[in-house]
Amino acid sequence: MDKRTRLRVIRRRFRPLRPKARLLFYLFRNRRRSASEVFRGAWELVDKAIAGTKVRGDFRKTPVRHIQHYNLRMVIKPFFPEFVPQVSIEPGVLEALRGAPSVIATIHLRSELSICAALDRAGIASAMITAGPMDPVNVDNYGFVSHPLNIVRDRNVFIDARAALREDRVVVCDVDFVLDRKRPEEARYVSASFFAFQQAVKAKLYFGYTNIGQDGQIECVILPSRGDAASAEEAAQEFIDFIDKMQGEKSGIQIGVWRSPAN
Repeated sequence: MDKRTRLRVIRRRFRPLRPKARLLFYLFRNRRRSASEVFRGAWELVDKAIAGTKVRGDFRKTPVRHIQHYNLRMVIKPFFPEFVPQVSIEPGVLEALRGAPSVIATIHLRSELSICAALDRAGIASAMITAGPMDPVNVDNYGFVSHPLNIVRDRNVFIDARAALREDRVVVCDVDFVLDRKRPEEARYVSASFFAFQQAVKAKLYFGYTNIGQDGQIECVILPSRGDAASAEEAAQEFIDFIDKMQGEKSGIQIGVWRSPAN
């Protein structure tokens, strides 16, 4: 990342962060300490600042802590190029994912790429289905040894996903979407097509979610589905129930039919 890009990223990411002045002073004052130590201290400042406040999330209703954690990661990286976020995942899950072709359904949380990072650090290759090309700055933030294969959601998406499974890659997909981001009351949906693909190729289905720990660590929660869904819609509903449980409240997500924004 060149100097001009760094400054542009810092300006853009600092704008929504809380508290800005104290955080900037903290980063400069501690610039000679280790990146992980500085990040933990900076996250404590940010997390305290948003605790108990009514800060609105984005159009996907992403939890504010996830948004602020993402913004802080983007700010820290230009100051400390060696920084990579701490990511945890249960070892038993990693062994299960190695055992059979597997797919992971998750939602947009601005930290879902950490699932691929956790797999990469365990030596497991992955592929991620996205609506458009992945942001290279965001990918670089995780310090991948082997980048996840980016499968763009076009007419060949499931052909490419099937090929990725043959290459022993775990396929990860954000299955939630909003039809019109300009309407804050617009419902959030999940597409059943990913679950139909999983059933067609007979891959093992997992549900994924990322929590932000008190110390700023990203905790990847990966749980297997029951495996008894009679239809893609039933599997999609099981996934919605999983998200509701992870978030501790009804998400309001519905099952819908995804369409390209261009249509």
